[in-house]
Amino acid sequence: EAPQCFYDQSKKTISSSGPLRMQIANGQFSIEGEGFLYQQTNSVLQVSNRVHTILHPELLGPQAGSMRTNALAEAAPGIDIFSDQFEYSELSGLGVYQGNVRVAGTNLAATSGRLTIELPKAERRLQSLLAEQNVIVDYEKIHATGERAAYSTDTDLVRLTGQPTWRIEERQGSGDELVFDRTNRVLQANGHAQLKMPAQSMGPSYFLSQSTSNSATSLPPTNQFVEIQSANYVLRTNLAVFRDQVKVSDRLGDELRGEMTCGLMTLTFTGTNEFQKMVAEHQVIIAQTNRQFTAETAEYTAADDLLNLVGNPTWRAGTREGKGDSMRLKLAHEEMLVYGNAFMRLPAAELGRSASTAVGASAKGKINVATNEFAEIFSKEYLLTPAAALFRGGVRIDHPQIKETCGE
Repeated sequence: EAPQCFYDQSKKTISSSGPLRMQIANGQFSIEGEGFLYQQTNSVLQVSNRVHTILHPELLGPQAGSMRTNALAEAAPGIDIFSDQFEYSELSGLGVYQGNVRVAGTNLAATSGRLTIELPKAERRLQSLLAEQNVIVDYEKIHATGERAAYSTDTDLVRLTGQPTWRIEERQGSGDELVFDRTNRVLQANGHAQLKMPAQSMGPSYFLSQSTSNSATSLPPTNQFVEIQSANYVLRTNLAVFRDQVKVSDRLGDELRGEMTCGLMTLTFTGTNEFQKMVAEHQVIIAQTNRQFTAETAEYTAADDLLNLVGNPTWRAGTREGKGDSMRLKLAHEEMLVYGNAFMRLPAAELGRSASTAVGASAKGKINVATNEFAEIFSKEYLLTPAAALFRGGVRIDHPQIKETCGE
């Protein structure tokens, strides 16, 4: 529809410098603009100024008019697209928006330099969208950027590439590719995947934070962050899974306070997005300034502030080290329980002192032996605290100056 136009029979073109309104797919796709040229030979329409398109939600389903459960399809007014120019080929079904492209809908806002839509005439439904050049997308609580964003109506997936980044409130991340599953509310990062979030979101004590206080209620500083790197990760509403070459870093400003590496890590959250549990698997190494733990599996629960290590777990603190069948650390109280074939090795001169530096405290006092000599203690289990070291069950001490066995 147009107030006026010129028809050139020899060139088979229809044109006007005035306004135009067009609709296809039973009116579910409509476009307005000023200044147009339609070439009948190859069925190409060009609109040169002030382009405005309305996409109705029915176009976004696998079949036109089908019921959709995602928020985009339920947005009754549909989606508005604005741009400087537009070109549509009826034969290919491709429409290209260029210049200051802006997309607006319910809970959706996006900008880019170019937007291509695939809307075949025979299908009468939108098949895909491709945004390029400085893409910025805001959808519900997600803010994402990249150089290229592709959306398929068949899969309801948005794929963002070209140094893509995302941010949800205080959490942010990146990867070689970001994939948004809008139907199931899933975010996936593939290739050089990174995530950063405040340490407060990992619980009061947090398994990588080397506590400086015995108060279980003390919170990490506001400039303390957790950075996670992995080959890929998947974020769901109450679950985050990180796979392959996982590295977790605890940073206070620019200071590295602790690290953990593993092959697989799972974080569980409650319905209120509060951190609940961390499970790390496959060659777990937890390293801090003066101590290190290794195990095949590490599990941390925020509610009771416990870190459990199983699968040939070991610990080291300075010149002291130990191992057992399993370990349990009560982080807020700086206590560690090692049980099952428990073993501890320490400098012989320190045997008479507290062994509690394994869980963060310093020790005092000396025994007159060589500095390069060590003592070994075997028992069924032992408990290390800032105040004492308690060994129980078949205790055996191998010391350069003494051999001793006892029950406790």
